Amino acid sequence: DRAEIAAARRSLRRVRANAAAGPDLMAGRHLAALIRCGDPAAVEALAQVYVRYKRAGVWPSALNECRAQQVAVRARPIPKGEAGWRVIVVPSLLSRIAGGALAAEATRTVAGRLRAADQFAVGVSAGAEVMVLAVRQALEAGQVVAVLDRTQAYQSADRAEVLDGLVKVAAGQVCPAFAGRYSVPVPIVGLGIKACEGMVQGDPLAPVGFGAMQAAETLALREDAALRDLFDTGGARVLSYLDDVVITVGDTDGLESIVAAGRTARPLA
Repeated sequence: DRAEIAAARRSLRRVRANAAAGPDLMAGRHLAALIRCGDPAAVEALAQVYVRYKRAGVWPSALNECRAQQVAVRARPIPKGEAGWRVIVVPSLLSRIAGGALAAEATRTVAGRLRAADQFAVGVSAGAEVMVLAVRQALEAGQVVAVLDRTQAYQSADRAEVLDGLVKVAAGQVCPAFAGRYSVPVPIVGLGIKACEGMVQGDPLAPVGFGAMQAAETLALREDAALRDLFDTGGARVLSYLDDVVITVGDTDGLESIVAAGRTARPLA
């Protein structure tokens, strides 16, 4: 499909030269040099690889080894503070570019549904600021505000629940891509281990998946018969920016009811 190849070339030319390298060690500067080298065969080969990555998000391979490579990551230390370091993981550059195209399509479809569920991280301009404003308004109205500690929730999310969340917010078109990337353990090159749970930081599809799971959790709380009055007439809200969650509600009794229901269904805290 020549139109598909042409779209691939346009995507590849937009890559920043300082983009980090993944397990294949191809960084943005390498990709930029190949795109601009003047060799049509090199550009065609890169475009073909990009197309394979993108198609794998629509029709995942039946081979576990191929699916694992779609989201394999490279461990990389970066400075943290004045004397510390932390480890981040980086998927391959071509996988990120192709995944970004899939995520953009999914975001256009589900952003409104996630926003309606008070999930502000996907498709919302300045989503963190919007969430802070909602919290400020709740405080000014005299509501109780609780910030939930969900440390490591992103890295330890149950992938089956993420897939279920995508289904519940009608993001069916991204389900094959998510299942293809996360149906096998994710190899972490440099540490010699594989991750069997959680989202991959840097995977463009991860925010859509995690946001859908959180939105599904919020919708389940709203639909709980025991909590309906709190949400329908009591002004209660569960605000989230990926794994950052804030509950606003009229009083502490209502807060305890929401937290208890969340722990029974799917842990909020």
